[in-house]
Amino acid sequence: MEILRARYQKSLLLWLKTADESGSAAALSALAGLQETLRIIAGELPEKAEIANAGERLFAAIAEGRLPPALECRKLAGRIEQSLRAEQSAEKNRETLSALLLALPSESALPLQAELPAAALPEKKDPLAVTLEAATDLLPLLGETSREPRFTLQQRALWDTAVEALAIAWEDARSNLAAAATAGSATEDADWSPLRRAIFRLLEGALPLLHSAPLQLAEALASAIDELDAAPPTPRLFTALTACFELLQEKDFLEHEALENRVAQLVERLERRSEGIRSRAVDQLFANEALEEIEQMRVALDSLPPDTESIASSARHLQQLAEPLELSALAFAAFRFAGLLAALNPACLDCSPGRDEAFAWIDEMEAWIGQIGEGESPPPPVGIGKTQSRLEAIGWAQFQA
Repeated sequence: MEILRARYQKSLLLWLKTADESGSAAALSALAGLQETLRIIAGELPEKAEIANAGERLFAAIAEGRLPPALECRKLAGRIEQSLRAEQSAEKNRETLSALLLALPSESALPLQAELPAAALPEKKDPLAVTLEAATDLLPLLGETSREPRFTLQQRALWDTAVEALAIAWEDARSNLAAAATAGSATEDADWSPLRRAIFRLLEGALPLLHSAPLQLAEALASAIDELDAAPPTPRLFTALTACFELLQEKDFLEHEALENRVAQLVERLERRSEGIRSRAVDQLFANEALEEIEQMRVALDSLPPDTESIASSARHLQQLAEPLELSALAFAAFRFAGLLAALNPACLDCSPGRDEAFAWIDEMEAWIGQIGEGESPPPPVGIGKTQSRLEAIGWAQFQA
């Protein structure tokens, strides 16, 4: 038993090292060694024949490619080794017990030699053998669930080429946008023609597929790209395009079982790119972060003397939070508030009326953010405009003084 277990361990370690290289000569050699060792165990150890036979079927299925060398299969292989180790320990215990029995006087050994009838003993079945049998019984079902590829290599040749070109064109477009934003130049002058040509190639590649989903996605992309000539992509459109291009890079995109559902979701995002439909979850996350900035403004203004730099910093951060969500009115209000505080003398905020007007502005923005967090799309509060006028008047009076 010790020799057989050592042989099984050697083949098992070799297979575990090469299991990820499915189909390689080393992996197949290791699987053949495991099967041969289990056949020998089944022939020489009848008590382990059930486990050995089931394990041999398991490794044969892996070698033939009918079962992937997944983590579960490796765990089963390890449990077979544990079963062999337990059998080796039991064998040593039996040898020790036999030696002790032989050393006993014959009179004392008689009671230990009594045996129950075979019919009176309950039938025992190794639980590991049951698990292995269940795994191998599933193999025919795995073969039945496999399906033929949805598209042939000839059908998808143009599509795959177009997807590669599209990835390159989109990466170039993103780099150009980032460079224009860094340089402060106008993004309206960006050249979208390479991306448009790549999408037209995608349309051509969708035709041989003879499937509505890829063609529908390509048409939605072509429609969305037409808007980029008039204006740079909005955050909503930019996010939708990025999601499309990332999914197109997946190797099994066309063969995915949920292809139609995935395309429907992508097309819906592209078609709703210009609508004011907002995500409730995103709005709530924004409101939570924005209200933290409001609280920091309130604390900084409540201190004596007021920390105008901290207030302006929180206002600019609030502006940065609002801009990606296209909350332009709120972003502008935060920007204007930071600008007014920078122009005011901090002494104007030590007492009324400057201090009261600054608190009123913060209260208006807090109520505004709270409505956004509840899923509403409120117009800019009228009070902010009045407060702005009064703060500007305070600043002008300070300048004249």
